[in-house]
Amino acid sequence: MTELGYDVVTCVDGDEAWDALSKDDHPELAILDWMMPGMDGLELCRRLRASPHPETPYILLLTVRGGKEDMVLGLQAGADDYLTKPFDREEMRARIRVGERIVDLQRQRLEQETRYYVTQLEKTVAELQDSRSRIVGAQEEVRRAIAEELHGHVQTQMTVLSMQLADAVKDASELPEELRECLEKIAADLDDLRENEIRQLSHRLHPSIIRLNLSAGLRFLQDQYERAIPISLDITEDVQGRETGGGSSFPLNVRLGLYRVVEEALGNAMKHSEAKGIQVRLWISEQDSTLNLTIQDDGKGFVPDAETKRSIGLLTIQDYISAIGGEFTLESAPGRGTKISACVPMESWGNTTTRDG
Repeated sequence: MTELGYDVVTCVDGDEAWDALSKDDHPELAILDWMMPGMDGLELCRRLRASPHPETPYILLLTVRGGKEDMVLGLQAGADDYLTKPFDREEMRARIRVGERIVDLQRQRLEQETRYYVTQLEKTVAELQDSRSRIVGAQEEVRRAIAEELHGHVQTQMTVLSMQLADAVKDASELPEELRECLEKIAADLDDLRENEIRQLSHRLHPSIIRLNLSAGLRFLQDQYERAIPISLDITEDVQGRETGGGSSFPLNVRLGLYRVVEEALGNAMKHSEAKGIQVRLWISEQDSTLNLTIQDDGKGFVPDAETKRSIGLLTIQDYISAIGGEFTLESAPGRGTKISACVPMESWGNTTTRDG
């Protein structure tokens, strides 16, 4: 067969042929003798067709048995074609050519199906990412509306109530001293609630500081969480160079997404890791034009598995990273802490520094 331009693998018996034909890189066409030492050709056909391997070779079965029943038996065992001995050399060549054409057609069909399913998969992934983006965007819009309501209407009403209470206490000179002190304390608590609790809740719902730039938002988070645990924040010069004069060249959705990732990761570390310190790093990789973020703690760590990766915190992080077109990785091991990484492509952003109002 080598003179016909084929690469040939020769086997001395059926067992050796089975080893050769059951490999991932097996020959695409096999010429098997019905009568072979060890495993015969018929049994080899049956085993190959029963194999879970998605692609099995085209099989041409050779035999001295020329009866109709023998031919049917060979084809039922899994042979694609049947040739009786003694055979004509040109007939064998013709049958091999037929097998070659069938193998080529099967390969083309497999390639077409693969391209189709890859296209469908890419379409599904794109739709999933688009859905995640819409969900995250809707969630942030609801948060923004609630934050504005708290910051505007609720705080205004609380201010009015506080002033009315203060005036009532001032005008009610006949009130017992104990009751007056109680009302004054209520007024002070109301002011504290309005100025601190409501303001902080409003910012957590919608961090307006992120409209300036991402660096300012991360420094705010550092200040908030560092009251409970030391946080090292490393924002490299190339990032700071894109966030100058109270503006940023990073899109608002990217700033907000990475802010939420850090916020969620710090919260998870505080609750679960028993860490003594956390490192947050933001930098740009000029080599592949990506904005990169890592949050690493020195806590107890864990063995990542399917269950942990479905936790609310990690799913939230994945949703925000996916919504901005980034990639997410999680590294952790018992006693070695946890590292969360995000990588976001920057090709389409440009370099114009903007401030979002």
